Order: sequence, then C-alpha cells, then structure tokens
Amino acid sequence: MEKFKSVILVLLSASILIMVSSVMSWAADSKKESATIKIGNMAPYSGVGQFYAGLLEKGIRAKLDEVGWKIGGQRIELIQADTAGDPVTGTDKAKKLVESDKVDVIIGPLFSHVAMGVASYLTRFRIPLITYTHPLAIVKMGGGNVFLPFGTMLANSDHLGSYVYKDLGYRTATLVFDDYVAGEDNTRGFVESFKKSGGEIVQIQRSPLRTIDYAPYISRMKKSDCVAIWFIAPEAPAFYKQYYEYGQKMPILYTQIDGLVENDLAQIGDRGLGTIGQGHYSDLINTDANKRWVKDYEKKYGSTPDHYVYMSYVCTSVFLEGLKLTKGDTTPEQINKALKKVKVDTPIGQVSFTDEGIGIGNTYIFNVVKKDNKYMLDVVQTYPQVVKKTPWD
Repeated sequence: MEKFKSVILVLLSASILIMVSSVMSWAADSKKESATIKIGNMAPYSGVGQFYAGLLEKGIRAKLDEVGWKIGGQRIELIQADTAGDPVTGTDKAKKLVESDKVDVIIGPLFSHVAMGVASYLTRFRIPLITYTHPLAIVKMGGGNVFLPFGTMLANSDHLGSYVYKDLGYRTATLVFDDYVAGEDNTRGFVESFKKSGGEIVQIQRSPLRTIDYAPYISRMKKSDCVAIWFIAPEAPAFYKQYYEYGQKMPILYTQIDGLVENDLAQIGDRGLGTIGQGHYSDLINTDANKRWVKDYEKKYGSTPDHYVYMSYVCTSVFLEGLKLTKGDTTPEQINKALKKVKVDTPIGQVSFTDEGIGIGNTYIFNVVKKDNKYMLDVVQTYPQVVKKTPWD
C-alpha cells in the first residue's frame, strides 16, 4: 500500500510540474516575443459604429508615429481586430490576439457589451485592457488588469447636473435617451448630480436604438427648464430637426457631448448651437500642448483630432509610459503594477490612475459654437484632475 501511495504521489507531482511548465511555457513564449511589443487594437470596423473605428486607429497610430514605432529599442507592432460591434465576435478576436498573436496589451473595444466579454476572457491571462468609458463592473470583473483612463460612463455626465443647476439656474429637466446600457449610464450621472443639487427630473423617455422618428417622444415632452438627451451619434441630427419642427424651445443638454464629432455637429448644424454638455476633449482646449498637437495632427491627417482620436491616443500613451517604468518588461504582473503608477502628460493635462484602475484627469463642460464656419465644442467650465468615478457607480 505504501508503495502504491508513493507511486500516486510521484504521478501527482509530475502532473503539477507539467501544468506549471505549461503555464511557464506560455509566459516564456510571450516573453520571447518581447523583442517586438505587440499592441492589439479592438474596434468596430464593420457593423454599427464602423465610422469611429478609423478615428480610434488614427489616435493609436498618431502616438506610435511620435515614438517612431519603437520604445527602449523594441519595435512596436499594431494588430487590428474587428469586433463588428458583437460580443461573441469580440471575445473570439480577443482569444486570437492573446493566444495566437501574443499581444502585450489590448486597446478598446469601444462598445461596453463587447468590452465586458473581452474583460472577462482576459482575466485568466491578466493581459492589460486599456479601454474607453464603460460601467464600473468591467473593472470589477477583471483581475487588476482593466484600466479606464476616462473613467466610468456615469462620470461622463456627473458634473453637468450640478453645473446647470448652480450656474444656469435650471430646476427641472425632462430626459430622452437610447434604451440600452450606454444611454442609461451616460444620463444617470447627470440625473443623480442634478437631483443631489436640488433639481427635479419630471420625465424620462427611452427610445429604441436606431430610432428615426422622435415625434412621439417630442410631442409627449413635459415642460421643463431643459431637456437632457443622449443617443448614439448618427441618431442626433434627426432628433434636433424634429425637436425644432415641433416648436420646442427648452434648452438642450447633450449629456456626454464630445461623442458628437465634427461630422455629427455639421449635420445638426445651427440647431445645435448653444447645446451644453460634459466631455473629456475638444480641440479648442486652450493649452500650449493641445495647440501643438492639433496643429501637428491637422498637418499630417488633414483633419482635426476629436474625442475618439484623443481617447485612443491617450490609451496608447498610458501603455508606453508603463513600459518605461518596467524597462520593457511586458509580463502581466509587472506591466499591470506599473500602469497603476503611470502619470502621463497629454495634450490637455496629466492622466493617472487610482489603485482600482480608474482614470484621474480633467473633465469639462462644453458649449457648441460656430468658428471658422465649423461647429466646435468650446470650454465653459473646467474640472481639473478629478477621479472619473461617481458615488453612484
């Protein structure tokens, strides 16, 4: 019997060694690739949101161009993955990026329902996911490897509620927004801060995605000091057109307004002038660094950098700064630890992180203006170096 137990122990020990060896082999393979830093970019190149995929890629490339596609003597390779705006496709593409392409980081995805699935998959590998604004749950489902430089969706509009109450004197608001998680979260921050300030939400209406006829919602609107809205950008021009055709005069708040890029604002036209909203970036932010960045970007790409370009540019900057701290070590344990210590200078100010992976940086209240025959976002209020998470997350 003792001999039998000894054999069993030997076999168990061998199995454990094989398992450990397998994991170490995967890590070694990843490390072996470290002569080339691999960045995975996950964006919706097809399906809903495909227009924004090109902007997100431009932001990454703009940053990599700045460093000559090298850092610390290591070459940088960018690998694209089309999520198609679908969570199953997104997770499959993440699997390829990690297990086949052996990327050192993933930037994106844009849509929260896709990003959640990717974050869940990455937990076992702890490959860093540096992504855009999503619900706080995405950080909690990760393994200390999820980073939100621009914070949570609720934090996209939380300062707007207190601003319009205290500075504009609004006391009541009616809401219309897209009936899905982004619509809920991008307006809830406004709702909670407006109510906390003393304001009253008199009505909430939810419209299905891809709505083209807002007449039923506009005709049912209750009279208020303002109307707060959030739609995926392509839906906004139809709402503005019908809103004024129905003779409505309540001031419009677009809760997370920098999601409207130059093309969207142009389609809305003069109807959008005076719209107030919260956001992270505008090319009109008055810093010397931003002026230089905008000038260089326009010279290279023939267009103005926007919210999407800036977001992916910063995500890439954050990762490269982390690599400087690790001296090029891309092992998950080291890079994730370093990313939480990152303090990176961006065109509009410093970005850093809480221990949880939530971004700390500037946020703004913007106003839609017309300048040089273009519709743009002008800064009316700056909130410097705030933690981009709310008490309601």
